[in-house]
Amino acid sequence: MKKLLLAIAGFGGVWHVACPTFAQNWIPTSAPTTNWAAVASSADGNKLVAVVANDNQGNPGPIYTSVDAGATWTQTSAPLMSWTCVASSANGAKLIAGIGLGPIHTSVDSGATWTENDALPFWWTSVASSADGNKLVATTRTGPLYTLETSSNPGWTWVETSAPNIQWRGVASSTDGSRLIAAAVADASGFHPGSVWTSADYGVTWQFASAVPLGPWQCAASSADGSRLVAMGNGPVYTSADSGVTWTKAPAPIRNWTSAASSSDGTRLVAVAADIKQIFVSTNSGVNWLSTGAPGAEWSSVASSADGSKLVAVAGGAFGGVGRIYIWRPVTARVLSITISGNTALISWPTSATGFGLQENPDLTSTNWADLTRTPTVTNEQNQVSVSTSEGARFYRLKHP
Repeated sequence: MKKLLLAIAGFGGVWHVACPTFAQNWIPTSAPTTNWAAVASSADGNKLVAVVANDNQGNPGPIYTSVDAGATWTQTSAPLMSWTCVASSANGAKLIAGIGLGPIHTSVDSGATWTENDALPFWWTSVASSADGNKLVATTRTGPLYTLETSSNPGWTWVETSAPNIQWRGVASSTDGSRLIAAAVADASGFHPGSVWTSADYGVTWQFASAVPLGPWQCAASSADGSRLVAMGNGPVYTSADSGVTWTKAPAPIRNWTSAASSSDGTRLVAVAADIKQIFVSTNSGVNWLSTGAPGAEWSSVASSADGSKLVAVAGGAFGGVGRIYIWRPVTARVLSITISGNTALISWPTSATGFGLQENPDLTSTNWADLTRTPTVTNEQNQVSVSTSEGARFYRLKHP
């Protein structure tokens, strides 16, 4: 069995050398195929919430949550609505969801129960939350921008801010809720380009980002402290490292960016390029962007864990469209491991290593590698196969076709 342990450790390295570019992957989850509109994540990436715009027959959709990083999904008690947007507190306990032409709903128990707020029946386009879930902000398709302080507002009454009535599309918040950024695709009439706005006082007052050109801005993202910002739309990408005081045009590809998310330090970004049905990431605050090789889909929303290591994306797009939920995980170099208990050896490797099969060989001097056809079980994002140790030494490896 010592030979088996050493062989498995060695083959972990062989696997990495054989496929050096396999550093990331998108994994389809067990969530139903439907028209997903938006997704949000807790800070650790374990608690997720996703909303459906319309089901496959065009009917109002449900809200689903996951407590195991997207491995399994559960439909919540939220009413069936045409959901458009969703946000989460850092611990995933407090949630906020908006719909098209209707009230905002909130939950304080990770989606187990939902409360209809007194917000006016606007078409809500985006929502954001502070880390504690007490400070919320919501934008409308053609109208005001609202904030809510739940800790001092037991009636949960939304307050209209001084932000202009324009066609808002995206909003993001610092962890304390004090610094906000909002993006508008057009003015109120729809005939003139949109703009980017920031607030440093919980949304009480708003400043027009004059250094950012007018355009069809559709999404925004913020670091935890609100210092690093990114504004994206149908065109170039602009970033700020000083809470929106100055802005820089990033050397990012010109795409139709429709959704974005940021790690807490603002260095790791993820964004949807809707025109080519792809998802891009940046690891240097938006300076350089790399396609993740996501499946071509009508991606509607992305979310990130605080450290940027766990990503989630939902697809759907058009009315009555169909899509899936995918999660993204990095793959480490040492992917194959073994744990021995009695006469059983448990061989494990990450579920993110899709396309790889487990093989065994009793003799390293031969090329007689045989596929193990048994179906692995999945535990904590690990594929696991149990083998008996009574048959003598066996060597194992992962192989990609």
